[in-house]
Amino acid sequence: MSSGASNPTAATMDKPVSLKRNSEDIGWEYGVLVDPNDLNVIQCKLCPKVAKADIYRLKLHIAQKRGQVTPCPNATHEDIARCKQAIEDSSKAKKARLLEQQEVRDNVVIDVPSDKEDETGLHEIGSSSQATVGPMDKFTKPLDASSLSKKIQPKISEHIMKERLHKLKRYIARWLYVRGIPFNAINNEEFDQMLEAAGCFGPGAKKPYQHELREKLLHEEVSDTKEMLKLQENEWAKNGCSIMTDAWTDQKRRSIMNLCVNCSIGTSFLESKEASSESHTGELIF
Repeated sequence: MSSGASNPTAATMDKPVSLKRNSEDIGWEYGVLVDPNDLNVIQCKLCPKVAKADIYRLKLHIAQKRGQVTPCPNATHEDIARCKQAIEDSSKAKKARLLEQQEVRDNVVIDVPSDKEDETGLHEIGSSSQATVGPMDKFTKPLDASSLSKKIQPKISEHIMKERLHKLKRYIARWLYVRGIPFNAINNEEFDQMLEAAGCFGPGAKKPYQHELREKLLHEEVSDTKEMLKLQENEWAKNGCSIMTDAWTDQKRRSIMNLCVNCSIGTSFLESKEASSESHTGELIF
């Protein structure tokens, strides 16, 4: 803790509190929880200020960042510099995560080229290449590609978009709750890509059948995975590799041994072996 964190002002508080979240955030060197049942009410150790939001707002308070919270009058130059650096690092990390998530979404491609798609990128309507002239045509004029491309789509208000997004999140949350799926299951790239693909497809998307998951889709995923491993396999043959093993016990008390291969470009999983009836000697592992 910096010299400012031991300021006499903190020592004169009537009821010093020693509660904090289980976090390594630097902000907890300058704040404590007022109520263990309310994790968003944090009191500054350097002054009587209470931040009723989160540890980020307390760091703004220490770093003298005006606008959202009043600056701490007792923070030293060292305290200010440390919290400013922490805020900048957090901002950079957040931007990097957002960029990575966008790259994951950009990798989603579901469009299939159509035989009837012409060089303008527009799809022909009907089977005939020549428009049929009817009695209403004298009251209309044909649309060309340029007029269609310049058509302005109606804008949806921000309020409606937020409400639609909230409803989407409700459906996702309900699925997690009903099926008992761990909340951290959504923190992976495949879930982001699934949402992006569903959004690109639009209304009318259908889930796969169970036999498709067991057969066709599974075989396609295995084939893609083997194709991805070819780069590493070439590296194994060129510069060598190391075979690694890790044993663990599942919920049924079975001893499972994972086999992986490590090389200069990464580690890949090979297979699992059940070794419940075997002693894990060096000879067995070899």
